[in-house]
Amino acid sequence: MNLIKKVKIQSIDLGVPLIRDDMAEFLRTQIKEHKPQHILEIGTGIGYSAIVMASAMNETGFDYELITVEKNEERAKHAAGNFCGYSHKYDIKLVVGDAKDFLKSAIEKKWVFDFIFLDGPKAQYVNYLEDIVTLMSSGGILVADNIYCKANPKLAEKLKKFVEAAKAHKDLKDVRIENIADGVLIATKK
Repeated sequence: MNLIKKVKIQSIDLGVPLIRDDMAEFLRTQIKEHKPQHILEIGTGIGYSAIVMASAMNETGFDYELITVEKNEERAKHAAGNFCGYSHKYDIKLVVGDAKDFLKSAIEKKWVFDFIFLDGPKAQYVNYLEDIVTLMSSGGILVADNIYCKANPKLAEKLKKFVEAAKAHKDLKDVRIENIADGVLIATKK
């Protein structure tokens, strides 16, 4: 059994949310199309989507760096174990900690990312937006999952504010929502 399937089964067994199959395919397509060298993921879970993105990058033959941030230490332990089982050219770097703290630190270090996948705590999306845009390269892509959040109307209202803020942001263009999984926001930095 390949690692992606193994991690998907493990995620289901542990009750850890993971991206849906159509979202995984969308991510693979975006990664292959844009060939980002510096990828940031907020919300590792147990590593499923990071492995999906790394796998897609390996197929392009381009060098890349993938940093993924997870606050939940138990999930991060599972992710670290899963990443050890993944044979690839470059390691996936797992950061255990609060995403907001990581974003602030990355800004101080003047890091830049070509592709950011936002799949962490949905209530924080709007709070992350300004820092995420700061970290994006010109032409960089932001993909934010679960924008509709149909299962939680209160959270859906917070995500609506995130979508509005992204659409109004002076440094973002081509902001759109795709009806994939539970809604996906895609934006490009000017």
